[in-house]
Amino acid sequence: MTLIEFIKSLVTKDSRLGDLAEDVMGDKNFPYDQPEERVVSYLRFVLGRRNNDGVFEELMAAYEVQKETPLKLTDLHVKFAPMKAERWEFLKANFPCDRVITVGEYGDIYRIYAVDAVGETAIKFDVYAKHKLTELSMVDVRNIYFGDLTKELTVQQALDQLAANHFSGTREPTQPNYSEMIGYLKSQLKDPLDI
Repeated sequence: MTLIEFIKSLVTKDSRLGDLAEDVMGDKNFPYDQPEERVVSYLRFVLGRRNNDGVFEELMAAYEVQKETPLKLTDLHVKFAPMKAERWEFLKANFPCDRVITVGEYGDIYRIYAVDAVGETAIKFDVYAKHKLTELSMVDVRNIYFGDLTKELTVQQALDQLAANHFSGTREPTQPNYSEMIGYLKSQLKDPLDI
């Protein structure tokens, strides 16, 4: 069991370690994709700043006992519960998009909704917002306002329109968010041979 899996397994516990696990799950800066040494260093630093060295030591001692225990197949909440910091990676791998709602004029699209028609939910991307990808919003499609600048498109049509966006001066898309959004949309294109 990895340290991150161990932390996720503690979320349901009514204890100091359970509280810590909840905090970790909600930490948008948690280095979930780093080596275990980096995760330990991050936890030591954050908990030390809050005078919670005892909780850190308790966590590490409990982890040492559980480290060699294999993860049970029934522990789905441990394997698949995304931390806030890994939310984008989770969505990118698991959220299907079969249509796109764009907001903006041709050549100046400023918002994208990647829509899952079955679930009637969408990931909201703001082209110019300074948010991190871990802070993306999920919205109910019924709550999206359809005004004069709102269009519902296929994924390919949306990609074509985004390619026509004109960026100049200080109006540049937020990176890497914009590139990630384009990559995600491209990954959602259906291969005509699969239909």
